[in-house]
Amino acid sequence: MTIDISKEELMEAIHKYDSIGDIVKHLGISRASLFKICMSNYVKSLPDGRKHRTDFKSERARDIFQSRHFEGMTMRAIAKKHGISRQRVFHILKTQYDKSRLATETS
Repeated sequence: MTIDISKEELMEAIHKYDSIGDIVKHLGISRASLFKICMSNYVKSLPDGRKHRTDFKSERARDIFQSRHFEGMTMRAIAKKHGISRQRVFHILKTQYDKSRLATETS
């Protein structure tokens, strides 16, 4: 069985949706089929979805910082809440979030 999806239709779906799951639902194909179609049409960029957007990362970092320093949650509990490892929470707390920015946002 062949899937007839034009490159224009594929590119329209890629620009319209921000996750691979939404693209495959819109096109009515599987993820594997989507990757094969992209390879055959020389399409190299697919959206990474919400987890890789910078605005999502900063919101997550802010929430992690607030949970740790204002709510007193443990790193393990924060990790479970966000679906990431405890080590990732530690790294975000140490490097990714500017603490002075939070002070100005919450004042």
